Amino acid sequence: MENKEKMICMCNEISEKEIIEAITEKNCNTVEKVGEETGAGTICGGCIPLIEKLIEKHKKE
Repeated sequence: MENKEKMICMCNEISEKEIIEAITEKNCNTVEKVGEETGAGTICGGCIPLIEKLIEKHKKE
């Protein structure tokens, strides 16, 4: 069975793992910064609420 990553941004095919890495490793603490780093949330915007939840959960204090 193939282990598929959870896709957050369907438009740009950006996975949850890629977004979490941008937040934790590149200190992307806003939707805009995550978008600049990964491209997530930059086309239709439908994934922005999910990105916001990931930022809240994983951002560095």
